Amino acid sequence: MYDDRGLDVVANSVDKLIPIYKQYSEWVLPYDKKEIISKLGL
Repeated sequence: MYDDRGLDVVANSVDKLIPIYKQYSEWVLPYDKKEIISKLGL
């Protein structure tokens, strides 16, 4: 679900999150990108 506050996407494996990040990375706010990239190992 999405509203103007945003959302968190969770999964039981980083491998499942990487394709989602790659497809929707432009939606990620700039101040969150470094941390997300680091946690995904990109």
